[in-house]
Amino acid sequence: QKTFGEKVRLQLPFSLVFGYIAIFFIYAQYFIIPTTIAFYLTDHHLGGVTEAGVISGLGTLAMAVASLAFSCLRKWLKDWLTSTTLLVGAAAFVLYAFPIRLELIIISYCIITMFAAVFPITVSMKITESLPGTCVAVGSAIFTGVIFLGQFISPYYQAAFVQMTGGSTELAYIAFGGVTFLLAVVNILLMLREKRFREN
Repeated sequence: QKTFGEKVRLQLPFSLVFGYIAIFFIYAQYFIIPTTIAFYLTDHHLGGVTEAGVISGLGTLAMAVASLAFSCLRKWLKDWLTSTTLLVGAAAFVLYAFPIRLELIIISYCIITMFAAVFPITVSMKITESLPGTCVAVGSAIFTGVIFLGQFISPYYQAAFVQMTGGSTELAYIAFGGVTFLLAVVNILLMLREKRFREN
């Protein structure tokens, strides 16, 4: 036990550092959608501000449902929750890149919002489970800071990807799905590495 007032050096597990990195990319990508969805709908003749407001409301409801269902999802998927969440998020970003019908946009956006709600909870759980009590506040502060940093960088992030894809917003969303898929692969490798470490 640590005596009161004794300084404890903060040591972040690599899996938690990865969680911070993943949160940054996820929120840099997520915040692009609610801020540009009205323009996206207008560009593809699927609606305007009114439809965008309805979709945003449904997305918020989907976030609430996903958050409330977190404990059940964690019990069901166990160690695979984070990887599954990332893979589903990757698929949703790719689906969002094909605005064929308004219903497809609604479904893909709601999946993205659910993904954006569940993944941070997995990281916050990692903070409380892997850090000593005296360091949880610092770990949580880093977590919050990374989210806001992702929100700040999101317009520049989108502009960079749109430029790299030759001005195509749709290809940029497919690229966002690719980034999220890559994060899922890295997470699976880390999970298998930790599992082998525990077994040895």
